[in-house]
Amino acid sequence: EGTGSDVGTLVDLRLGAHDGFDRVVFELEGPDIPAWRVAYVDRPVGDPSGIRVDVEGEAYLQVLLTGVAYPEDGSEPYDGPAHVTISGTTAITEAVLSSIFEGELQAFVGVEGRERGFRVYGMSDPSRVVVEVRAPRG
Repeated sequence: EGTGSDVGTLVDLRLGAHDGFDRVVFELEGPDIPAWRVAYVDRPVGDPSGIRVDVEGEAYLQVLLTGVAYPEDGSEPYDGPAHVTISGTTAITEAVLSSIFEGELQAFVGVEGRERGFRVYGMSDPSRVVVEVRAPRG
């Protein structure tokens, strides 16, 4: 799904609460959007360690972004918290940055209650991958 191989580094990880869904945004420095794989997993396990990653929630989306690099050109990498939460979300409990290993960024999105519908898409200017999880009805 990505647009090329010049992806760059992660510079921001943020959450947002919206009417009908919650959103996680992975913002990257670089002209291209990374390829991604996003799917529910039974347990959040770190790659390559194999150690369980602590993620709040009852269901877990694993997010893998391919082509993400450590900063080499003097750009400032993401230096925020590994566990990101905000108040007001109803579907997403938190986003957790697990690792960047051999060009692949691994993160987990904790989901409240059960597996919920989600969608993923890329955006440019700035480059980012967006994961949206449907909020509970009611």
